[in-house]
Amino acid sequence: MYQGKTKYRNKDVALRYDTERFTQSVARKEQRMVMQLLDLCQGVVRSLDVPSGTGRLTGLLPGSAVATDVSREMVQRVGAAADYHLQGDAERLPFADASFELAMCVRLLQHLPDEYTLARVLGELARVSSRYLLVSYFDSFSWQQARRWLRGKLKGRVSGRRAWRWKQMRDIMRGLGWQLSARRCSAPFLSEQWFVLFEKQS
Repeated sequence: MYQGKTKYRNKDVALRYDTERFTQSVARKEQRMVMQLLDLCQGVVRSLDVPSGTGRLTGLLPGSAVATDVSREMVQRVGAAADYHLQGDAERLPFADASFELAMCVRLLQHLPDEYTLARVLGELARVSSRYLLVSYFDSFSWQQARRWLRGKLKGRVSGRRAWRWKQMRDIMRGLGWQLSARRCSAPFLSEQWFVLFEKQS
């Protein structure tokens, strides 16, 4: 059980998440990039947000939105941002194949422990979506990642966050039959977080 599965299963963490986890500047940047990518998605009737957290991005999704999170404490706070919400694990999503036209997964992939788990989560997202997949990930080729690595060496601490190479992400998705539609980053090569929209190959 890795930290990303246990960290947010706490009522106090869920209560503080909206007010303490993100600055207004970071929240606005993320919303802007997500909206830019969502504008490219056409004909979406049903959307999935996983992990939804407290639903801070769920309300941006087109069509009827479902919020899912491994943390019951978090998903219970989604409220009106989603048409329906339930507890669920991104590695074993409780939905039939192609249940949605769009699946969104923001701020999860950097918590995964290894490439096997990364492929498992991406495979589940690709399974339940029939057309679009919007994900965020931490890119290993960035100034922020270099700083995190240096701090770890100097202080002897290993970060709980995992960065991935773009080639890893691209190759996994290609193997699943998906292709790149668009990528966004607030400050390429400085910021570590990228938002990517994949589209299923016809």
